[in-house]
Amino acid sequence: YMIRHGQTLENKLSIQQGQIDTLLSLKGIVQAQSIGYRLLDFNENFEEYEFISSPLARTRHTLQIIIEILNISNAKIITEPLIINRGKGILEGKFKNQIEDLFIKECKEKEKEDWNYIPPEATESRYNAYERILKFIDKYKNHKNLIIVSHSGMLKMLRETLVGKTFEEIKSNNNLDKNQNYFYRWDEKNIEKF
Repeated sequence: YMIRHGQTLENKLSIQQGQIDTLLSLKGIVQAQSIGYRLLDFNENFEEYEFISSPLARTRHTLQIIIEILNISNAKIITEPLIINRGKGILEGKFKNQIEDLFIKECKEKEKEDWNYIPPEATESRYNAYERILKFIDKYKNHKNLIIVSHSGMLKMLRETLVGKTFEEIKSNNNLDKNQNYFYRWDEKNIEKF
């Protein structure tokens, strides 16, 4: 199962988060609870699952809420840096609608070379983040039962890689699912959205 973290106040206000450590809003807490209850409908033995989260507070909190709903007292929780959101450098903490006005040069550079662009004070491009997803897949390829909580862009790359899309196909599809009240289930053949 692949789950995006619940809403944060920064999501609600359209503030660029990247790797700044933000907290769930009340709505985000309710979204995480909703996902936990819907997972119960699958009647699976979630005691046998490993739970993997990005290191950021919003993903760890989402996962903790889900584990509480699933009533698992001895959950195997892995905090995994490979699925942390991509850092956005000086753009983090800024309103998305102001970034184009405040960072004209950076926005032009990003537009020219989107996947290889690294914002000032950041450390990786979108392509570097994609490489982390490949490492994540390789690291967990022999693990059978996982619940993964990460970020929209990282999960998009993960899903598309798992269904066999090439890097060029992933690169050309810039559509992100912004909804935070859903999850995906992968059965080694298909990915289904719930």
